[in-house]
Parts: sequence; C-alpha cells; structure tokens
Amino acid sequence: MRIPILFLAASLLLATAAPAQETDKFEVGTSAGVTLAFNGDAEVFVGVPGTGSVLLAPTIYATIFASPAVMIEPQVLFWYSGASEDAIFSGFLQAGYLFTALKPGSFYAAATGGWVTLAGEVKSAIVGGGGGYRFHVGKGAAVRLEARYRRWLCDGCSLNEITLAIGAGAVF
Repeated sequence: MRIPILFLAASLLLATAAPAQETDKFEVGTSAGVTLAFNGDAEVFVGVPGTGSVLLAPTIYATIFASPAVMIEPQVLFWYSGASEDAIFSGFLQAGYLFTALKPGSFYAAATGGWVTLAGEVKSAIVGGGGGYRFHVGKGAAVRLEARYRRWLCDGCSLNEITLAIGAGAVF
C-alpha cells in the first residue's frame, strides 16, 4: 500500500509545482470508452465513466499545463466494496505534448506510467503511451478523442490493453 500512496503524493506534488501558462491552466474531467484487454484471450470492457480499464471503475484526471504545449496529468481511482471488502486503487501520471497548443484544437502524444492494486491480490506497474486530439468547446470545456496502449508488468501476467476513449473536462 505504500507504493500507491507514494506514487499519488509524488504525482500531485509534481503537478502542482508546474508553472502555469497564459491560456489553459488546469483541466478536470473523466472519459468513456472501450478497452480491449488481452493476454492470450481477448476481453472487451466498456466504461461510462471510465474507459473499461481496471474492472470498469471510473477514473478522474486533472491536467496541469506546465507550458502551452506540455500537459502533466495525474489520474486516480479508488473503489471499495464493503460487502466483499474488495478495493481497487490506481494512480497514473501521464505526460503529454500538444502539437499546436495555441490553436482551439491540437493533436497530442502522451506517455503514461502508474500502479494498480486489485483487491489486494494483483499489484502491477503499468506503462504505455497514446495519442489523440483535444479541442475546446466554448471557453470552459475541452473534449478529447484518444487511443492508447498499456502494458501490465506484474509477475506472471502478460496483460495488454488497447483503449479508444472520449473524454470531457472543465477548463480553468
């Protein structure tokens, strides 16, 4: 449990230490999508909100713009069931680059890494990357169309995820 807490604390510290830009400074949102998870057999997961990853649990992201083009994005989820006493935790840090940051819409590329704990039994580091298109809807909202790949690095598992998602966030 120490690793997820340390990861989350480091993510939030790095994100808040980033200097603000002249345009977008902060974005908070969630997404909906489809994830194809495969490790020999393929399974499809659909999540609203969430992207089908980590047993359909929703994820919230908070994007901090370190510059007009650089995004630093902690993503977290915590889910607990009192009936089964199961808990899910994930913490990711995504860093992205907007190719045309000062325009209303921009393609972007991102790298991500993080940690997942499922019911205390599966614990895994996860790495990956992706890309997409982010555009403003009015002055206070942004929408993202994203595709990404993630690889689970736990002992004895060879799980891969391919995700297609649409995200919506409030821009401050």
